[in-house]
Amino acid sequence: MLREIHIKNFSIIDNVHIEFGEGFNVLTGETGAGKSIIIDALSLALGERATGDFIRSGEKEAVVAAFFDVTPKVLDPSTRKFLDDNGIDIDDGLILKRIISAKGRSRAYINGSMVNVQNLSDVSRAIIDVHGQYEHQSLLSPEKQLDLLDIYGGLLKDRKEVEGLYENLHALKRNISGLEQKEKDRAQRLDMLDFQVNEIGAADLSPGEVEQLAED
Repeated sequence: MLREIHIKNFSIIDNVHIEFGEGFNVLTGETGAGKSIIIDALSLALGERATGDFIRSGEKEAVVAAFFDVTPKVLDPSTRKFLDDNGIDIDDGLILKRIISAKGRSRAYINGSMVNVQNLSDVSRAIIDVHGQYEHQSLLSPEKQLDLLDIYGGLLKDRKEVEGLYENLHALKRNISGLEQKEKDRAQRLDMLDFQVNEIGAADLSPGEVEQLAED
């Protein structure tokens, strides 16, 4: 659940901190009050494309951070694996943060650990669904459908085991391919050396002949 969002130097926003309560929350206001700007800022924290146009006039960078109250058990296996592999602890929740420079470059963080924007986007999709007209509908995603099917069938443990075996299989295939390439390179090297030896033998050079040819 989204608990807090902090927005600084974004569009017309100077510095805003919003806390959300339990259950259903609503942002209301007249047209032009800034509701869509808050959604745009949240989208950046979730990994959407960034440009320098988002930065408030006269400022060097914009910062958006969103805090989510989540536990490991609500995350899909691939998201948990990514967080575990990168040493990102989520016992106290998840903070997704994005910093955008005036040149349009951005930095992404998850709980203070720097990640690439794709990682940020992947993790955000596991914890929040932003619904607009005909967009961001996770139920239409084949990956989400597969996750739900595996959860319903109680297959998450088996799936994780199969994923591990699949990764090991590909690692072995890469090792075999590397060894085959080394053997191919060795054979080519031997062929070249044999050719050079035969060339030297066919020349039937006498002692001192090379030096004599060089002098001539």
